[in-house]
Amino acid sequence: MSICKISSSAFVTLIVLALIGCAVDGFSQAETGQIAGTVPDPTGAVIPNAKITVKSVTTGLERQTVTTSAGTYAVTNLQPGRYMVTAEASGFSAVEQMADVTVGAKVGLDFRMMVGGISATGRGD
Repeated sequence: MSICKISSSAFVTLIVLALIGCAVDGFSQAETGQIAGTVPDPTGAVIPNAKITVKSVTTGLERQTVTTSAGTYAVTNLQPGRYMVTAEASGFSAVEQMADVTVGAKVGLDFRMMVGGISATGRGD
């Protein structure tokens, strides 16, 4: 029966490579989250080009995007925290919702836009 022998330098090299692999895996984990959803009208038809504003309650920083032709949006790379998210579109009342983002989370936040008048938050256009 033979016992496999390994030199100490080869052993150290294997350990270093294993540690590097663990470090790279650790860096690949997301330290941010995202908010994504759909913006339909009262009939359920999607609203393209609706403006979405995501504002950090803590820092006041804002990010904006618009919905796609399919009425969807995604705001990625958000630091963990609480956000006020506003959806606006021509001919519709603005709607606001709060969202809490955690590390690695994809928060689903859909908006049902109402034609003119007063929104769910009581703010009229």
